[in-house]
Amino acid sequence: MSVLHWTQTCLLHEQNMAKMRLLTFMGMAVETKEISFDTMQQELQIGADDVEPFVIDGTAQFLLEIRALEISAVRTKMVYCKIDQTQRKVVVSHSTHRTFGKQQWQQLYDRLSSWKQNLATVKSSLQALSPTV
Repeated sequence: MSVLHWTQTCLLHEQNMAKMRLLTFMGMAVETKEISFDTMQQELQIGADDVEPFVIDGTAQFLLEIRALEISAVRTKMVYCKIDQTQRKVVVSHSTHRTFGKQQWQQLYDRLSSWKQNLATVKSSLQALSPTV
């Protein structure tokens, strides 16, 4: 195996690992709104010192070439979160599902139906107050 082929293979492996860590983090963020550093370290298979940089940058320990290719969940707005350094956890305020299947479509339908019903109630209340509206 040539050095070039070996280097390309290593880069592909590191890119795949970066993507899997990103997808794993997104999945964790959907499931729970508070993720401990210890859980992240274990699930993402990263070192303790790499948790915060991963959350901020998505590529804590990777080569510069990979860093340029990988976009973090936070920077792409797939996960909105804050880092609580004192309690060593990440607090998620919003996250995007890593897949969008039948269950997510049903949740979206239910949420939109609820909004529609609430707006109809507001409209009725306003019309009762002022019939000219």
